[in-house]
Amino acid sequence: MPFWLFDAFSISQDSSSSIAIQTEEEILTYQDLAHKIEARAQELKSQGVFEGARVAFIAESNLPSLITLLSLFLLKASPCLLSFRLPIESFPPLLERARISFYLDMKSSYLEKISSQESLPESILLFTSGSSGHPKLACLHFSNFLESALGSAPLLDLKPNSSKWLLSVPLFHVSGLSILFRCLATTNTLLLATFTSPLASLATHISLVPTQLQRLLDSKKKLPFIRCLLLGGAPIPEALLQKALIQKLPIRTTYGLTETASQITMSCPNDSLSPLHLGKSLPGRELKIDETGEIFVRGKTLFSGYDLGLTPKLSLTKEGWFATGDLGALTLEGNLIYKGRKDNLFISGGENIHPEEIERVLNTLPNIIASVVIPMDDLEFGKRPIAFLYMDSSLPSKESLQKVLSTKLPKFCIPILFFPFPEELKQDLKIQRRKFKIPT
Repeated sequence: MPFWLFDAFSISQDSSSSIAIQTEEEILTYQDLAHKIEARAQELKSQGVFEGARVAFIAESNLPSLITLLSLFLLKASPCLLSFRLPIESFPPLLERARISFYLDMKSSYLEKISSQESLPESILLFTSGSSGHPKLACLHFSNFLESALGSAPLLDLKPNSSKWLLSVPLFHVSGLSILFRCLATTNTLLLATFTSPLASLATHISLVPTQLQRLLDSKKKLPFIRCLLLGGAPIPEALLQKALIQKLPIRTTYGLTETASQITMSCPNDSLSPLHLGKSLPGRELKIDETGEIFVRGKTLFSGYDLGLTPKLSLTKEGWFATGDLGALTLEGNLIYKGRKDNLFISGGENIHPEEIERVLNTLPNIIASVVIPMDDLEFGKRPIAFLYMDSSLPSKESLQKVLSTKLPKFCIPILFFPFPEELKQDLKIQRRKFKIPT
């Protein structure tokens, strides 16, 4: 009798002995994984989980979380993945907003009934804070992830039983989920290990945000089998990209959203990445730039909407386009240039300032790993830019930095103050602008 996993991902019985998941402690074939999923599903069903139930749990990047997630799909329930980085005190309002049916404690396996709201079958609920810091609840369907995986697999050189993809980003992020779906949809191996683990050296594919790429270069870690290093999730400093290319790392730049089950565009292996671009639209999804410079997307990977109540809400144009809130442009070849967030723009003395444009210039200067520009109130101009610099050396003087920038930026774009990056924010995988505050 076919396993649900095999039917859901069109896995042939011939691949039942292929390795699905490899950890430091064990190796699971696709048949082993299918057995574990079905056993876990029976356990959850006996505890009351029903089709369409919304089940929240803290999704760590480990085997129990993966099996729980897939068993909920088998039951046609809707998992809500919570970040293990959030304090437990922050969960109640999130659970209320998501209209959760059950909260599953992964450590004790205790299933707490929260409510019995209207069902929402075969969806996955992800909180995405965006740039504002106020979490939105994105509702995606199982099929969104499957379409995303199948559309990108041929361009990622994911042939059956030929690749090992390291789960290097959190499972509660859309990027982590997309790695899982890509592996299952192409019968390849998911490596469940930390980035510093010896197991990571077996990876043929890896997904990194720029901060992780910097750490990889600093560590001088070798990836002898690597065929694809997918880089995205945040603005990419050109200096960092050039360092990686000098090391002959197989970089593939990409642009994506939680709302589109990860990737929208991706560069090709033979693309020149100078100037930096994020590639063309992938199969199953479309992209356009409107007259204001905003990026719009549509396609089979587009989410159901923001779950503001019992039914997800989605605002689209008449032609079915979704406004991303990102700004961009297309090259003559059709490659995407990312310019920043629409809501990051501020006005200084009547001039529009996009912080990302200043950051791109700062990131080309020697010894600057990353930068963040934010506005500061000013009596004369309304707002003025200031910058936080992540350096691999001491912070230069304000005067020397402004002198260099005067040849590269308009005067109104030159930051009036420079500060070192807060130490606690250097550890974040993705830079969150809202966390940067003007020192007092």
